[in-house]
Amino acid sequence: MADINGNKIVGIDIDNTVTHMTQWIMAYGQNYSVEKTGQLAKIKDADGDDSNMMFNWTDEFDYSFWRDNVHQFLWYIKPRPLFVEMVNALRKDGYKIYIITARKEKYFGKPVEFTKKWLKKNKVKYDNLFVSVIDKGQLCKDLGVDYFIDDAPKYYNQAIANGINTYVMNSYVNKEDNNPDLQRVNSFTEFYYHITGKNLTTSKENKKYFKNVPRNQNTIVADGDEKNKDSSFNN
Repeated sequence: MADINGNKIVGIDIDNTVTHMTQWIMAYGQNYSVEKTGQLAKIKDADGDDSNMMFNWTDEFDYSFWRDNVHQFLWYIKPRPLFVEMVNALRKDGYKIYIITARKEKYFGKPVEFTKKWLKKNKVKYDNLFVSVIDKGQLCKDLGVDYFIDDAPKYYNQAIANGINTYVMNSYVNKEDNNPDLQRVNSFTEFYYHITGKNLTTSKENKKYFKNVPRNQNTIVADGDEKNKDSSFNN
């Protein structure tokens, strides 16, 4: 489909797609439970991607957790490995990046402002941002999105139903979806390869670092730690 200039458009969800929130929800959720109840929350499923899957607490408590904590842990959480490099590579090749999220005022207060600041903080370049989206499939269709990636069944199925070339970021929330036709990926390296057929070139800083990494198995030690200088990983 592409835009009016012929540039292909990639639509990308944020929460649990660009990011992986499980450890953050666990840490902040337990801290919040102790703060409010004096004890740790009972665990329902430690691998859950969302707090209501992870903790055995009420919907009301779950809402208050998100209301009181969302700006903290979602501000500090980082994108998945090589996401920023992937975005830079796609934009260099002429792709347009549309960030498409269901983030709501109910939890974020000002989701546009918060998300813009987070993207800037993490050096994520993009062409359009859409928040509080209810039907991501219809929006992708209206915008002419060529490729879309999300983790939530509700949203990736909306995109599939609207004929969008859709990829699913593997996560707990979609593990029970047995549709054999889903295009699943485990990283943005995979996603980039599927839509471009190319390897993702990492940053110059990474290349410079790894170029200087010793090729033998000797342990790298700090200056002054002479007694371990000849130790091996195989010992």
